[in-house]
Amino acid sequence: MKALVVVAHPDDCVIFASAYMDAHPEYNWNIVYLTHSWWNKRAREMSRYWRKRGVKTKFLGFKDQDRK
Repeated sequence: MKALVVVAHPDDCVIFASAYMDAHPEYNWNIVYLTHSWWNKRAREMSRYWRKRGVKTKFLGFKDQDRK
């Protein structure tokens, strides 16, 4: 079964969803990040983290209004 997690920032998924994701490895997990783009160092780091766990990621690159 496919499952989707949608979060704003790269670390949000680790903070808010990773425990549930770990508890349900039977799902085919995908993560969509609303902010950041692939060129962002943190985004690439999180993609590598999830890829090692078999999770696909996508970054939509919306501007984070709280960032200066």
